[in-house]
Amino acid sequence: MFFLLFEKSKHLRYLSLLLLTSISAFADNSNAANSSSRILGNMQNLSSNHSAMVNKNDSYMFALSKDYEFIFFYSSNCHYCIKFNPVLKLYSDNSGIWVKAFAIGNGSSPYFPSSTVVAQEVVDQFFGSFEKRTNISVPTLFIMNKNNLHVYPVSSGALTYLELYTRMNDLVPKILRYEKYEKNERNERGKNNV
Repeated sequence: MFFLLFEKSKHLRYLSLLLLTSISAFADNSNAANSSSRILGNMQNLSSNHSAMVNKNDSYMFALSKDYEFIFFYSSNCHYCIKFNPVLKLYSDNSGIWVKAFAIGNGSSPYFPSSTVVAQEVVDQFFGSFEKRTNISVPTLFIMNKNNLHVYPVSSGALTYLELYTRMNDLVPKILRYEKYEKNERNERGKNNV
């Protein structure tokens, strides 16, 4: 659920662009996640491949690590979740972006020991309460601004580290531009109301 209010059509155009980018990532990832031949990669090779490693000192990552957190939904008995958990943990450790993990059903992950069993209210907030559904797609990853509670979809389905890195490099500048644009618009509306 997005906590965004729009008063002008240019806001809607910008959000539409952001959503289309996000939706295309969901579609691409769900096809990839369903492929049984797709393996997330060898973690040893991943750790030694520094060319694709995220850097906490990068200006985008620094901005995100202060004000944003990942919201991650997983199931302990989901094959794709089991493969994606170490990838997300490594990305989180490298970027400094904290992960708030929610387990669907019972069970926890050794990568996210502080995860909590998801409550229906959380499912409703992130996935909508169309029919009080309890069956949601996992693994699903969002990124949320802790200050204004804006939520952006990152992926649905398992990703490799390189795919997550690429997705975040594509998404982060758009999120930061949007947040800056929205902040400027709020300031302008505040000045006009005075």
